[in-house]
Amino acid sequence: MATPKPRILPWLVSQLDSGKLEGVAWLNESHTRFRIPWKHGLRHDAQQQDFGIFQAWAQASGAYTPGKDKPDLPTWKRNFRSALNRKEVLRLAEDRSRDPHDPHKIYEFVSSGIGDYPELDTSPETDGRCSTSDTQHGSSR
Repeated sequence: MATPKPRILPWLVSQLDSGKLEGVAWLNESHTRFRIPWKHGLRHDAQQQDFGIFQAWAQASGAYTPGKDKPDLPTWKRNFRSALNRKEVLRLAEDRSRDPHDPHKIYEFVSSGIGDYPELDTSPETDGRCSTSDTQHGSSR
């Protein structure tokens, strides 16, 4: 039986907290603003690690299996952006994706805090999309 697809917000928070992906980081102590590297794939200096967060989400969500599937950087990036854009608790605060030295986007949680989310959304009807439980929050971290 397949593993349930993780929900993007708890997964993203865990990635931010771990600090393992280059350029993916919290920007404030209250953990409400964060940055994601956003280098265009056609840039001459683009490298695989510039797409680490997008690949990691593709793998976690089951859309990509290394060694089995062909890497598809544009699709990974589009799917990640789309998943974030569907979340009412997030907003794009600054788009610095055209910055020649450090292309990135800054997102922020628009509620009192991100709360604690269950690790997995096992409800088949949501298929990882925004559900009521995605927008419920606890206290700030």
